[in-house]
Amino acid sequence: MSLRTWLSVAGVFVAGGVCAYLLTTEEIATGDEVAEFVARKADPLIDMAFTSSNRKANFEAFGMEPDMVTAALDLARRYEDTGKVDRLRLLMTGAAEPTELADALCGADQSLRPRYGALRFLVAEVQGERRPVDLDRVSSLQREDWSKTSPIVAVYNDAELAQDRKADATLMAIAAILAAQEQELLNGYKPWGRGLAATWSWKQVKKKIPGIEKRTLEYLVLMHLAVEVANEEAGICE
Repeated sequence: MSLRTWLSVAGVFVAGGVCAYLLTTEEIATGDEVAEFVARKADPLIDMAFTSSNRKANFEAFGMEPDMVTAALDLARRYEDTGKVDRLRLLMTGAAEPTELADALCGADQSLRPRYGALRFLVAEVQGERRPVDLDRVSSLQREDWSKTSPIVAVYNDAELAQDRKADATLMAIAAILAAQEQELLNGYKPWGRGLAATWSWKQVKKKIPGIEKRTLEYLVLMHLAVEVANEEAGICE
């Protein structure tokens, strides 16, 4: 065997040894760990606490205007006073897909926060319109068909994890989903535009889609209450 051949063989063994050493000492982050790092870095609401005492601050963080915050607090109180929170608790306990419901409301899935995950169970399509479920009419909470094809995760990523995230990103993104206008937001079209030639405007969303403010408010209140219940003692997140 020639000297050149011996050197080539030796080089292969040396290179293999170096690679083996690097593989044994390097820490490789899993996909979930990377997703969690990205979410914790970019989503300012990642550690939001869903409690009754935090409702006002949370509604403001969603991007609600003062009069909308007042209306949301009033609606949440009326849900409590009329027994609808107890009804919600009962429905959550008897959910058809308890594990999937827990994943949606408890934040275990870092790719989709509870304020978006809850859409899958708390919004139904009625006569072609996406509306928060009527707790007095539904017999169970289940994954709604419309949510299986809606790009909810893409909307969350685009609106909430953007470098130029807007203060009312949650309000605007939820409204886009409820109005079945996900692609409008993803494409950056008015009123969800974020370029020099586009406009990001809650006022224009309300003008373009009559009734969307009421639907968005009702969903955010229902979602907040559901996550509160899910995280209470003996709740599905415990």
